[in-house]
Amino acid sequence: MLPEEYRYNEYKYIVSPHAVNRLKNRLDSIAKGTDPYPEGLVESNYYDTMSLLTLNQCKDGSARKIKFRTRRYNEDKFGSLQIKAKNIFGVRKLKCHLPDWQQNISWLNACDQASGDDLKLMLPITNSHGPLSPVVQIKYRRHRYRIMGARITLDEQIVAKPLFGLRFTKKSCVVLRQNVLEIKTEQTQLALPPFAKGLVRYGSFSKFALSCRELLGETF
Repeated sequence: MLPEEYRYNEYKYIVSPHAVNRLKNRLDSIAKGTDPYPEGLVESNYYDTMSLLTLNQCKDGSARKIKFRTRRYNEDKFGSLQIKAKNIFGVRKLKCHLPDWQQNISWLNACDQASGDDLKLMLPITNSHGPLSPVVQIKYRRHRYRIMGARITLDEQIVAKPLFGLRFTKKSCVVLRQNVLEIKTEQTQLALPPFAKGLVRYGSFSKFALSCRELLGETF
């Protein structure tokens, strides 16, 4: 389990291709420049067990979910090692610095290279899940805002490719049709913000799960 101090709540809304530019214009009109990193590329490599435990947690709608990933921004030469856990009480995240970005590095080798205070918390969690291999690379463009203490992100142009840990794929690359608006806040209940009304719909949207399912040919 991750410690209590890492908890926050995350609300996701699906944005259709027809609405994404209108939503972006609304957000820019009220909150452009409120985040120190307003826009950029995000690249994540997700890891899973041989039995695809974390993917199946997402597919089955499990009350508890965990994700293992490495991430970098704007194609930097460095990145971060992350564990993200989610349950009905909120989201918790651990992060460590990775000095050298490598596409297909094993999770254990990434742990060996990582540094930071969270590493001592990551290792027991890693050991309890057994060997982890990279299964999917996901890239997208992220727009960031801060509104009333909440962190708002709009992710578009989401592209995914399989890595060697994801076997029996049907496709070599997918571009997700939908985009996603994410609101991260300490609030335990959140009404749909006025800027999003008429442009989004609430729903489960895991870039990791949806990308893997499309690559495996499980969606239509």
